[in-house]
Amino acid sequence: MKALRDEIWGHIQTLQEIELATIDGDRPRVRPMIMIHLDARLFVCTFYSDAKSKQLQENPNIEFCKLIRENRKNGYIRGRGSARFVDDTALKDTVLKMVPPFSNYFKNAKDPNYALIELVLDEIEYMPVGMDGVKRLKF
Repeated sequence: MKALRDEIWGHIQTLQEIELATIDGDRPRVRPMIMIHLDARLFVCTFYSDAKSKQLQENPNIEFCKLIRENRKNGYIRGRGSARFVDDTALKDTVLKMVPPFSNYFKNAKDPNYALIELVLDEIEYMPVGMDGVKRLKF
């Protein structure tokens, strides 16, 4: 279990592109996002006024997918869980400084339209690069 967890987390960088799925009524909505890995926690950042924020307030269930590519072979990490809006101003400030383009959208960590969302996972599905089968890690 620890070896699998270490292998999976070895593919999670400080910043990476993911595809994040939310639920809009009875339909999934998927969009590209930047996921932040900080202190063994995962976050995304958006506007409180965005559709995805409203969707997550109504239904916090999420899933993300991160593609892994090495030597023309593919794998992936799919995380499933729920979204939690973060109110901690110090944490919001840290994340804002980690991703300089965010400062183009938000004045500071207290900007009322700045939503920091933690992705709280209950399961990861992992397909190692070049493999056909998947492995599951439950939290």
